[in-house]
Amino acid sequence: MFWTCMTIAVVIGIIYLLIRSAVEEYQIQTDNVLTVGIVTGVSSNWRKTGGGVKFSFVANGKSYSGSTGYSNLSIEFCESLIGKSFPVIYASKNVNNSEMLLTSQMFKQYDLQQPDSLKWIDDYTR
Repeated sequence: MFWTCMTIAVVIGIIYLLIRSAVEEYQIQTDNVLTVGIVTGVSSNWRKTGGGVKFSFVANGKSYSGSTGYSNLSIEFCESLIGKSFPVIYASKNVNNSEMLLTSQMFKQYDLQQPDSLKWIDDYTR
C-alpha cells in the first residue's frame, strides 16, 4: 500500500511539473516584455554537458534575478560573459518567468530577430 501511494504521489508530482512548465512557456510566449540584463554568474546542468548564466535585470523599478541554461554553450564560454549585458525576455504578468537571450536558437524560439551585435555568440555554440 505504501509503495502504491508513493508511486501515485510521484506521478502526480511529475504531471504538476509538466503542466507548470507548459503554462510558464505559454505565458512568456504570448505576453512578454524585453529588457536588458547583466550576467552575474554561471551554472551548469547536472550532467556538466552545458553551461548557463545567472543574471539580474530591472522591471517596473524593481530588481530581479534569473538563470537560463544552454545545452549548446560551454561553462567556460558562459564564464567569459560575466559582467556583460544581454537581452532578457520575461512574462509581463510573472516577471520571475524570464530568460536571457544569447543564441539565435533562443531568439527564434520567441519569434524575435537576433541583433547583429550578438551573432558572434553562435560561433561558440556546439
